[in-house]
Amino acid sequence: MNANIEVINPHLLGVRFDWLKAGFVNIPLIPKNQLENSVVHLTVDGIVVLDKNARIYDYAKKALINIMRLSDSQIKKRVKNLTIYKGKSNLTEHSELFLKMLKAEQTRRELLNMSKGKTKQQLEKELKVFENSTTNT
Repeated sequence: MNANIEVINPHLLGVRFDWLKAGFVNIPLIPKNQLENSVVHLTVDGIVVLDKNARIYDYAKKALINIMRLSDSQIKKRVKNLTIYKGKSNLTEHSELFLKMLKAEQTRRELLNMSKGKTKQQLEKELKVFENSTTNT
C-alpha cells in the first residue's frame, strides 16, 4: 500500500484528502460523489477513510477505533439514545459528531456484508452503475 496511507486497522485508513483528490493517492471503490465530503469517505467494500488534514482527525480516529469494537446491538442502542436526546435538546458538537460516526460504522458494516464474496472487479462494476444512476437523476 502507498506510504502516504496510514493503516489504522484493516477497516480504517487515514490519508490527506487533497492528495486523494489530486490523484497522488489512489483508494479504489470510493464513490465519486463522496470526494466533496471533507472528513470521511466510505468505500463500497466497507472501509472508512479519514482525512488526516481535518482538525478533528485525532478525535475521529480514536472514536472510530472504539466504535468499531462495539457490537451491533451496542451501536444501535447508542444511536437510539442519542437520537432520542437530540429530539428533546440540542446535542453538543462532539455528541453530534459521535452520532454521525456511529451511523457511519453501521453503514460500513452493511457495506462490508454486501461486498462479501464479490471480486474487486464486480464491486467496481456495481460502483459505476450506481454512480451513473445517481448522476442521471
